[in-house]
Amino acid sequence: MPPFKIIVVFLCIILIKVSGTAQGISEIEARIEVLNRLSYAVSEPNDSILYLSAELRKLSSEQSYQRGVLHAEYFIGTVLGRTERVDSSIVLLEGVLQQQAAVEEEGSTFGARVKGTLGNSYFLQGDFKRALKYYQESRDELQVNGRKKNIYILTYNIGRTHMALGNPDLAYEYLDEARNHISEIPVWTQARLLFAFGTYFSQRKQLDSAAYYYEKGRALHKENGDLRGVAHGFNNLAIVAYQQGDIDKSIIGFEAALEVRLQLGNQSNISDSYYNIGLLYAGIDKHQEALRNFREGLRVALKLESVVSQRDICLEMAASFRKLNQFDSAYIYLSNWRILNDSFLVKNKQDEILELEKRFETDRIRKDQDLAEKETELRTYQRNVLLIGIIAVAIVSVIIFYISRLRYQRNMAISEKDKLQAQSRSELTMRELELKKEEIANYTNQLIHKNQILEELKSRLDEHQSIEDKISTLDYGQIAESIAPHLHEEKDWLRFKLQFEKAYPDFFAKLLTYGSDLSSYDQRLASLIKVNLSNKEISQVLHISTDSVTKAKYRLRQKLGLDTSTQLESLIHKI
Repeated sequence: MPPFKIIVVFLCIILIKVSGTAQGISEIEARIEVLNRLSYAVSEPNDSILYLSAELRKLSSEQSYQRGVLHAEYFIGTVLGRTERVDSSIVLLEGVLQQQAAVEEEGSTFGARVKGTLGNSYFLQGDFKRALKYYQESRDELQVNGRKKNIYILTYNIGRTHMALGNPDLAYEYLDEARNHISEIPVWTQARLLFAFGTYFSQRKQLDSAAYYYEKGRALHKENGDLRGVAHGFNNLAIVAYQQGDIDKSIIGFEAALEVRLQLGNQSNISDSYYNIGLLYAGIDKHQEALRNFREGLRVALKLESVVSQRDICLEMAASFRKLNQFDSAYIYLSNWRILNDSFLVKNKQDEILELEKRFETDRIRKDQDLAEKETELRTYQRNVLLIGIIAVAIVSVIIFYISRLRYQRNMAISEKDKLQAQSRSELTMRELELKKEEIANYTNQLIHKNQILEELKSRLDEHQSIEDKISTLDYGQIAESIAPHLHEEKDWLRFKLQFEKAYPDFFAKLLTYGSDLSSYDQRLASLIKVNLSNKEISQVLHISTDSVTKAKYRLRQKLGLDTSTQLESLIHKI
């Protein structure tokens, strides 16, 4: 095979691969957008998000598209946090945060979004100081980018975190700021904001106001189909009723919350609900009812392997059995409580050791990163020194070249008369070329103007025909048929091409060297771009829509192996 054909085949293979990669990345970006919409949905379709995220990670890995991989891991981390697998969520999201700066474009809000979600996970974990840190960093970054809706969500989160940290006055400032922009906040966050005000007034012992905001938030959650929020609202109202001394109303509230949680299958909250109801019944000496609820709560806690819940329930069951004078049962559950309590203390120690190990590993990773950065700086320095050396050699070479060229020019001894004649011929040729370019421009404008007039005339005929004007259907058809052949006649193109080739004699031959498979339509489009016609003017010449012009340019770019419209116009004007 000749070397030229080998090169052409090689270039075609590269073009196909680049095209395939571009399509793959476009599909990845579309999937990211779908997951973005799902992640903001009120119903929180976690199973769908997990499935689509796994598909996104697989496709991104195949295309070596790191941005897609990070987004997939972010969405998975979000679902892990929502489903109370908080530790796994934090590990995954911290990893995403460390890598996102290297793959996201400047000005991207992805890093701020990851920090906001990390704040949610740390809040669920009970680490309110870290949650507050990430919420504030996320809010600061979004204020720079002007994402107001997300800013007010974070303002609410900062407020509720200050509430959890025991700073009610500071919490109220942030919550009130979010309330002043409540219309710019998603509805599910509006409901949670109302709950936060309920908690604030509850801490202030203003129980009627607390009950008002809890009920308002619960109703909004119900309106938007958020059952978790509805259950949370019932739970809060039950606590307020207990604080008001209305035990019966409190029991009804906890039982309503339990009923909703049973629908959701949220095992951790189900155990808590049974425990709370049991405590209330025990408080009014209905120990049989209390034990029934404690047993159900213990059954769920055993399934969850929650040592804390099991320990607390065993202690209350021992107290109820003691009240019923069933001392054997009381002893059994008190013994269980001691075993579980010892186990809990051991686990706390283990957790402390794991936390220390985690901090040690984090410090080690940070030191490795610092070392890697220093190595990178050293390599950059070495590369810059090498580059300066190459530039110096290049400059010396250029100087030597120009000195040699000047010597050569001095030795040519061209007569002044020959120079003047050559200059005159060149100026004449340039003037003729400019005149030909002016002629092609004038002809193009005339052609566009003619087509505009004929299309306007045809449009007016259509209008008259639609309102049953005096023109008969037969006359209208004859007139329209007489106009149609004059719209975009082939001979117009032939005249245009003749004028164009006078102005740009080698254009089509040079164009075909960049893409040998260009059709006559492609060549026609390229010539119209060459004479600086806009998309609208091209559409009038070719009698197609502006969208069709855009698509035609896109196909032409593909055939020429170009990426953007700017590259296409630059190439055509260069030919």
